[in-house]
Amino acid sequence: KGSDLWRRSLYTYWKRASPPASLSTFDAPTREFCTIRRSATNTPLQALLLLNDETYVEAARALAASVLTRPGELRSGMDPVSGRDGGPAAEIFRRATARLPDAKESTALAGLFARQRARFAADPAAARKLVNVGASSRGHELNAVELAAWTVVAQTVLNLDEVVTRR
Repeated sequence: KGSDLWRRSLYTYWKRASPPASLSTFDAPTREFCTIRRSATNTPLQALLLLNDETYVEAARALAASVLTRPGELRSGMDPVSGRDGGPAAEIFRRATARLPDAKESTALAGLFARQRARFAADPAAARKLVNVGASSRGHELNAVELAAWTVVAQTVLNLDEVVTRR
């Protein structure tokens, strides 16, 4: 809480034979033996953790909120480098992957946002519940329905293999 809010696994006390549960899900070694190379796997448990754990939901919401609170001229229009749409979905994608989405990815993210906005508009209580996950302030100046829809888009992007797995 407070100033220690973002001190997550970096400052976690490690027991030699029992790493933190969330790191075990991502194949963290137990530290009983030296490991030259970590195995890389993608499992349903990893996806469930990334989509449902409070830490990751809050991180997705913070990413979405930071994109939505950018100055207006940066939030819309074309990207000056690529000439592609530079809206919130492209910015979320760029921040997470260090590249802009291609046309197929942009279409998928736009469709996801439209479906989620309609879903949360029909159930504003669910939107408020999602954006209030975590200990950090959600930014009450933002519309809860819009923020919730963009949070789901950010969660989806943060759950991509190229974001999770280092290659």
